Amino acid sequence: MQKCEKCAQETEGYKCDMCGAEAEEHDAEHECGGEHCMPKCSGCGEAEAKCACAMSLFMGLHSTGSAGREQLEQAWNTYKKACDESGLKAKKVYYSKEKGVAYCITEAPSEAAVRDAHKSADIPLDDVYEVGVLK
Repeated sequence: MQKCEKCAQETEGYKCDMCGAEAEEHDAEHECGGEHCMPKCSGCGEAEAKCACAMSLFMGLHSTGSAGREQLEQAWNTYKKACDESGLKAKKVYYSKEKGVAYCITEAPSEAAVRDAHKSADIPLDDVYEVGVLK
């Protein structure tokens, strides 16, 4: 059995990292391109490039100045797209217009990956921290 390159768990079938289509065998002729049809991680059910098994949670800190809700929503959507393209998971964003700050929550394998996604989305990032969740 094949192992996921990101987390080393066994894989089961194949999944497109673009559209999410699943197949029993590799589909070199898939409409998104054969390179997007990749092993599906049995741990998280994601395409290998988007494996979330080895992900940590990060909080990004942004100074937003006087940016309004529409500007923040546009930036958030741009960031989510950059995360999708990088195999990260943009989870939530919290903001305070009064304080001029926003905090984004992202599942990623590293702080550097979060910084890279912000850079590719052309979104300024003041700092980023690995965080945990209390239940």
